[in-house]
Amino acid sequence: MVSLIESVLLLINNLGYLGIFIGMTIESSFVPFPSELILIPAGTLIARGEMSFFPVFLAGLFGSILGALINYYLALTLGRRTVDFL
Repeated sequence: MVSLIESVLLLINNLGYLGIFIGMTIESSFVPFPSELILIPAGTLIARGEMSFFPVFLAGLFGSILGALINYYLALTLGRRTVDFL
């Protein structure tokens, strides 16, 4: 179990802030992906001093906003046609 946790931490650390941004974008879009898989390891890396809080915060925030905008755009363009089709 410890090796799995270390593997996730290493993955997040290797991807960096861009990886947090992409992960949070995926999490906030239509793909079911828990944000805990991104933010908890990022918090651990912050506590270890390997990442900084503010860039992680911004990457998570802007990734979530982009994912929500993707959902909004899909609902705006496909929503009514999909509902009427069903």
